[in-house]
Amino acid sequence: MEKKYGKTILEIDKLSLVTSVVALGYVVAQFLETQSRMVKLILFGSPLHFWVDSQTIMILVVTASVISGTDMMIRSHVLFKDDHRNMRPYYHCIGPMLTVVIMGIVLDSWPMGTTWLVGLLCGMAFLTLVLITEYRAIELPVFHSVRIRLLAVYYPIGLLWLFWLVNIQVRAAISAIAAMIVIGLLSFRFLHAYGLSDSRSARNGFVIGLIIGELVWVTGYLALSPIVVIISLLLVLHISIGIIRNVSEMVNQTHSIVEYSLITIVVVSALVMLQIV
Repeated sequence: MEKKYGKTILEIDKLSLVTSVVALGYVVAQFLETQSRMVKLILFGSPLHFWVDSQTIMILVVTASVISGTDMMIRSHVLFKDDHRNMRPYYHCIGPMLTVVIMGIVLDSWPMGTTWLVGLLCGMAFLTLVLITEYRAIELPVFHSVRIRLLAVYYPIGLLWLFWLVNIQVRAAISAIAAMIVIGLLSFRFLHAYGLSDSRSARNGFVIGLIIGELVWVTGYLALSPIVVIISLLLVLHISIGIIRNVSEMVNQTHSIVEYSLITIVVVSALVMLQIV
């Protein structure tokens, strides 16, 4: 009975430590004043300029902290105790890492005030949900309900990342590379949760990320609404993961066809309505 309790119950002190460090970091960043420096790079023949300030440094520090904290939290599970060479706990750091980075980017674009504080509280609540979901997804194969929760928490993160990358004022090649990395990592996390091996999840995740990155590059030259582009990319992501999962596993084909047909119809209908409006 004790062993089962250790597997299923997350230690609240470790969870609160991770979230407190993230919240404190972003609050402190609002009161730090450091000299901003412009970094100039040439990437694929295109000039790339960006500012490095206290907020940028704090995002990097908080990201490193959440990776370390998530790794500590996951390794407290009985499956990983005394097994420091196991790489699987790092897979669970992907979601929290992408969450805190996009949260820092969004908060950095808002002035300090009520809106910023509400955004911080909502972000911390979402990060807590992500950490709890990741802890529930440790034991493989992941239960169907837990996989649904992973999709529910990471699809919004993917949407925010794509929305930011589509609207950011940089060359399409740069935003496409960033989209490839972000979606590739999320795809790897999804596929690994479905039970694929580490190597197959990595290969297929890279392919999905490459497809999304190329689509971001192409759509950057088209006169399309950003929301239409983002919803279309999420549809491609969902269908790609479904195809790989169905090929890799013996699942109910009828159920899968119905599921993806309904999602496709809903998304296409939404895109048509957006175009009409």
